[in-house]
Amino acid sequence: MDAKVREIVGDLEQVKRELQAFSETAELLSQPEIFEQYKGEWVALYDSRVCAHAATLDDILRLVDEQGLPRRNTLVDFIDDGTVNLILHVER
Repeated sequence: MDAKVREIVGDLEQVKRELQAFSETAELLSQPEIFEQYKGEWVALYDSRVCAHAATLDDILRLVDEQGLPRRNTLVDFIDDGTVNLILHVER
């Protein structure tokens, strides 16, 4: 890998691990019990679990920060009636 690309991307093995963990966490969104339990709410998912849920985006981001979750690796999603899926990646 080109040194300039490595400088931007970082450790390739670490990137692969982070992507795998993020993918596993995102799979939670396909579980019916997540839909039923959190319908109409924002959820924060990290490390293959729901870490927080709230009524507003501002509230869920506050909870993410209060728990010290890394925004870069935390999946934030609004659980609606299934017609729209909005996934945000929010960094500081």
